[in-house]
Amino acid sequence: MRARPDIVDARPPVVGSPMALVVTLAAALVSVLAPGLIGADARFVAHLALAPLFMTAIGERDRIGPVGAFATGLVVDALTAAPLGVCAAAYLAFYGVAGREAASLRDVPLILRWLFYLPLAGAVVGIHIAAMVLQSGGGLSRPQLVASLIATGLAYPVLSCLCELRRLGRARGTRPARS
Repeated sequence: MRARPDIVDARPPVVGSPMALVVTLAAALVSVLAPGLIGADARFVAHLALAPLFMTAIGERDRIGPVGAFATGLVVDALTAAPLGVCAAAYLAFYGVAGREAASLRDVPLILRWLFYLPLAGAVVGIHIAAMVLQSGGGLSRPQLVASLIATGLAYPVLSCLCELRRLGRARGTRPARS
């Protein structure tokens, strides 16, 4: 069966954009390494990689793909010494749910996208923390848990605003000069 040249394949890529994947993996590294620098418990990382995952899942271009989401979760698992696959599965589910709702989320205001992001990100953080507590048998540190949830929750609107400022800066740079 021959492919028709007038039909464009709208399926997202399996692996995705290399640049988007690099940004997401860098966010994962920062979110894991930053708590260690301030002496916080590694179980309570801010999942900063969820923000670029969410942005690429609902975006029309520069998508990461399910393999990229899974790989990012594996990086977080390995660096936090969590059971391998816990964050990977949670990140994959997060990406899948966000990608499923992508068409309805693209054109809504930032606050509504953020309200959709918050419970998904909170679920991922909860799954990771539960796995880490079960593995170590230790107790829960409420201040670090709250800090992790706040940092994870604020990552998306901050990244979204930075991307919007960058887009506006590029748009200003392409205008013709006035005489």
